[in-house]
Amino acid sequence: MRDIGIVASTDPVAIDQASADLVNREAASPHLPSSQYGAGEDKFKGIYPNVEWRLQLDYAEQIGLGSKNYELNLI
Repeated sequence: MRDIGIVASTDPVAIDQASADLVNREAASPHLPSSQYGAGEDKFKGIYPNVEWRLQLDYAEQIGLGSKNYELNLI
């Protein structure tokens, strides 16, 4: 990936969701060991096809650690 910046938040679930969304909306390096190179494709699923990474965010939200909803303020 190219450098996509720094994300900050007081909500740990929102920051993880925003970070994953930012990574997935970018095109990946062709050196990534995956078939998920394109912008909008799930880079994490491409590298770890047997891991359902979204489940941890769903569960964290369910138990009240934060919200997957976020708003990006670009500076």
